Amino acid sequence: MRLGSARDSEMRSVTPQDLLRRGAELEAAGEWEGAEHAYREADEMQDAEGAILLGIALKRRGDTAGAADAFHRAEMRGHSEAASSLGILLQDTGDIEGAKAAYLRSIARGSPNAALNLGLMFADQGAVDEAVPHLQSAERMGIPEAAYVIGRLLEGREDLWGAEAAYRRADAAGDAQAAYGLASILLKHNDLEGAREALTRARDRGHAGAGAMLEVLAADGVVVPQAMSPADNLAAGEAAAQRGDWRAAAAAYQAADDLGDAEGAYRLGGVLLDVERDPGRALEAFIRADERGHARGATRVGGALMDSGDRERGEAAFLRAHERGDAQATYFRRSCCSRG
Repeated sequence: MRLGSARDSEMRSVTPQDLLRRGAELEAAGEWEGAEHAYREADEMQDAEGAILLGIALKRRGDTAGAADAFHRAEMRGHSEAASSLGILLQDTGDIEGAKAAYLRSIARGSPNAALNLGLMFADQGAVDEAVPHLQSAERMGIPEAAYVIGRLLEGREDLWGAEAAYRRADAAGDAQAAYGLASILLKHNDLEGAREALTRARDRGHAGAGAMLEVLAADGVVVPQAMSPADNLAAGEAAAQRGDWRAAAAAYQAADDLGDAEGAYRLGGVLLDVERDPGRALEAFIRADERGHARGATRVGGALMDSGDRERGEAAFLRAHERGDAQATYFRRSCCSRG
């Protein structure tokens, strides 16, 4: 009796935080099964974070139904990001209406990540009027990347003054793509000096195409006209997506990607993953976006690497995205990369 009582006492002394730390240690060692077991025990102790991490572990090994159930439990326990995580899962599996409902529940709890994700989902569908209000909410809640997306959507509608204002807000927060987008607007306004300054900021922040554009400006003082600029191709892609012509959308995004545009590569990856169900080519596109300084591209790369078990490179990708201001990557790093 005394031995049994001692064992029971020892088990009761283990807290959910102990199990979460243990899970993190096992993940770091590549012992995924043991980590999942630790998170499951924390979940069974009614811990919301344990349920979230169990959901991530289950998603990693392809158990989407189990992951959805775990995210649901975390949401019922009050985890502020649980419904947003569920929304990502549902969106990735093609359940757009379910994802929308989950994001809206998370937004009601004050999640900026959910507002950004819902806005991006609508933008991917070409639904600009639905996307912008959620992106504006995300920006107000502290995600400057949302202003860049707003700028791109407004530029696609030829609202150049609105796009310029949005790009300037994101540029002021250090976004490389926003600085590049601002330069394209300023060139249309014949503000060559302002465009040079914006391109310099974009180049210094790692935007691959900005340096080449600066060389053109230095050589000729003007930009050599192209049949279609990256912004033109992105606008064409969005219009095609809005009417449901995904083949044309992919072609337009590919054209922007071929011109070295990070957003083009990112949006192409989204079509390849969500519509064509080609994760291999999608990852290649996301890698190109990441290499050109795209924050969400780096997050997508990090998620794919973590799901494949490549923790070290996945963490590095999440760190790049975090440093570029992507709030979702910041959450992922806190959830699965920074414990121990």
